[in-house]
Amino acid sequence: AKLKVTKVLEGNVSIRCKSMVGKMINGDSISIATSESLQVEAMYGSDAVVRAGSNVDLGLFRGQLQCEAEGDANIRGIDGQIAIQSHSGNIHLHVNSLTKGN
Repeated sequence: AKLKVTKVLEGNVSIRCKSMVGKMINGDSISIATSESLQVEAMYGSDAVVRAGSNVDLGLFRGQLQCEAEGDANIRGIDGQIAIQSHSGNIHLHVNSLTKGN
């Protein structure tokens, strides 16, 4: 199935679908896996894991993110911690600042 979120999806989220387009996702625990592409304009989560069979395109992300894409991974803004991996595409990441961890 293809999932489209036109406004907001809130709560502990666990989604498995063919592809997803979303406006906003909020939750303490977010897990999204698609066999094709994943596009979300804004995501706020304490702990989020996203995996896509092709491209991942995230607007603003706030929290802790683990991102895995078969194709390109594009994240336009992040406030938090990130682990990002692309198997066969490019990684595009916009950050305002980097800080050294403990």
